[in-house]
Amino acid sequence: MQPNNPYTHAELTTDFDRIAAAVSAHFNRLAGGQWTTSPAPDAWNAAELLGHIVRTSAPVAKLLGTPRPVLRRMFGVPDGGSRQFDALAAVYQSELAGGAVAAGPFLPEKEADPGELLTQWETASHNFREHLAAWDEGDLDRQYLPHPLLGSLTVREMVMFTIHHCWHHLGDAKKLFAEQTNVAIIRPP
Repeated sequence: MQPNNPYTHAELTTDFDRIAAAVSAHFNRLAGGQWTTSPAPDAWNAAELLGHIVRTSAPVAKLLGTPRPVLRRMFGVPDGGSRQFDALAAVYQSELAGGAVAAGPFLPEKEADPGELLTQWETASHNFREHLAAWDEGDLDRQYLPHPLLGSLTVREMVMFTIHHCWHHLGDAKKLFAEQTNVAIIRPP
């Protein structure tokens, strides 16, 4: 399951609901060592992947709930419209291909408790959904929010980015899970 190229408020809401449910479903089925096993010393494990998803989604949810006059004073207003989902995703993927990585407050906590991470995700996704519902269609293009890698994004673009980013890291988590569960059974001769 992947995003459907969402753009309208209704499409963004639907696709965020889909990714929020998919993240919850995937990480809720993990057990024990599946949370902490990593394919390489420098690769994130499942707990770190979910921690990163939480640490990037929760601040967006908080910004979505911030009064608009405060956002306008802090971040300004755009003079044009929003890009399409695919165009924004391509810019992000290009940045990653160029070597961009998470930094600072967006890095996951080492040794985080999986139960706490799941609770944090449920809270962040609930708040995101609730605060997004308060935005009107036209308002999504009338306000900038800051992105540490992509610069100023309209609210619509930030919501699209969050959806894309969650799918991106859920894909990483599913690959990790497949590697953990797809162990060849070697039978004695």
